[in-house]
Amino acid sequence: MLLGFVVLWSFWHAQIALRKRHKSIMKGVGFAAMMASIGNLIHMSVDFTLQQPANAIYFIVILAMGWMSR
Repeated sequence: MLLGFVVLWSFWHAQIALRKRHKSIMKGVGFAAMMASIGNLIHMSVDFTLQQPANAIYFIVILAMGWMSR
């Protein structure tokens, strides 16, 4: 449940960046974070990728990019 909240929070920050940022690079970072998160979530629905530490860290970095884009 906590991971779901963090994912939604990251999506919210990325959406704010897409709407309100003037720099195209930050809009691109927000969009990339959203698409990478969605791709990872689709992949996690059929494979248990967060059991491997490298994939878990990669997912957290993607979520942090969504927060930083705002």
